[in-house]
Formats: sequence, C-alpha cells, structure tokens
Amino acid sequence: MSITTAIGSVVATPDEQIDLSSLFSVTPAANDPTYLIVSGLDRDEYTAGYNTSDMGSLSGGDASQTFINVESDAWSVGLVFTYQTSTDQYYNSTYGYFNQLKYTTSTNTNDNVILSAYTASNYNVAMAYATNPYSLEQ
Repeated sequence: MSITTAIGSVVATPDEQIDLSSLFSVTPAANDPTYLIVSGLDRDEYTAGYNTSDMGSLSGGDASQTFINVESDAWSVGLVFTYQTSTDQYYNSTYGYFNQLKYTTSTNTNDNVILSAYTASNYNVAMAYATNPYSLEQ
C-alpha cells in the first residue's frame, strides 16, 4: 500500500469542497491493512469570530460528518474505510469509496485544519483513531 500526499497544503476559500483524492493518493493492495482512517483536527486557536457550527465537514454518498469536540479547544472529524478485495478500494457503507470523499472547508476566518490518512489492521484501533486523533499519542 502506498499513501502519499498529492499536495503539501491548501489555502482554500470558505465553504470550498475539496476532493480528498486530490490531497491523498491511496494505492491499495490485497495484503494491505484492512482499515483506512481519514482524520481531521481543528484547534480553535486563532480564528476570528469562531463558530463551531461553521467548521468544515467530510462528506460522501448522501452523508456528512461534522467536527466534534474531543478536548478543550480541539475538534475532530474522522471516518474509517474498509478494504474491499472485490473492488480493490477502501469503502465505507455510509460515505462510499474513499476516492469519492470530499472535505468542505470551514467558513471561520483564519481557520486551520489538519487532515491525515493512515491505516490500521485492528477495527477497534481504527475507530479510536478516527474518533479522536489524540489517541495516536497513546
């Protein structure tokens, strides 16, 4: 498996939709880890007129997931995709295929979000990482 960043960073306009496949190139293979995690971290540090309802979101299919508070001024969004041998792709039953996932940017002024993509072989670990990016520190 290979996960590479297609772009180092993006300066996006408010409420812009970005294909995650334009940020991360994921090349799966049958012997790869079962789970692909997409995680976002937003620290409410330097934004002007910050409103949590104006944070970004991940979306795919007909579903959308917004950021939730995980600790003090830290907000997170995350999804887990499972490798499908029949399609040779990572899939989530609610959000569809990873390569169809979109990130809609925040409308908060000076907001800064970090998006990551990584793998795990254990479902419980994958869910923990997707739910709270601070779990990677443990």
